[in-house]
Amino acid sequence: DGVEPAGKPKFDYESKWQDLISFVETRRVRLGDLYPFKVSADRDTLELEHVADWPHRTYLTLLLAASLRHINRLRHHELTRGFEETCLPVFRCLMPAGSEVRATWAGGGPESPYIGTHYQKMQQIAADLRCTANFEEDDFKPNDTGDGGIDLLAWHPMADKAPGMPIAFAQCGCS
Repeated sequence: DGVEPAGKPKFDYESKWQDLISFVETRRVRLGDLYPFKVSADRDTLELEHVADWPHRTYLTLLLAASLRHINRLRHHELTRGFEETCLPVFRCLMPAGSEVRATWAGGGPESPYIGTHYQKMQQIAADLRCTANFEEDDFKPNDTGDGGIDLLAWHPMADKAPGMPIAFAQCGCS
């Protein structure tokens, strides 16, 4: 009768499968060969192809980063840094010409010039932004070397040394 106990409608697997097939086919038309999934000729299987190709790996990485809540927490680090590194050039492209762009993510690396404790990093950022910090060292945990949620930072120096300039902070959150 289409109804399960407790008045819940019966789950229609066939309808959900057809919705998924339609979704994949629509994506395939929109993205062409860049889309890494395809529907088999008999329409009963979803196939993943070309995972060695850069565009497909990038698509899959972003897809997994967008689905982080479904991934074991012990493996999050395998996706989050890659996502941050993908966001950096995008953030650079979004900023006006002449902007200074820095990665500030935890764990540093060559793109992240800010090193030390969280307090020390914030002091360095304040200096780059030509502002006076209004926080004290005891406002931070002594062994905190994180980024405080700031993954990317950009400012435009405006070709002068006057106080005040456009500033942008970004947090590269996977969800």
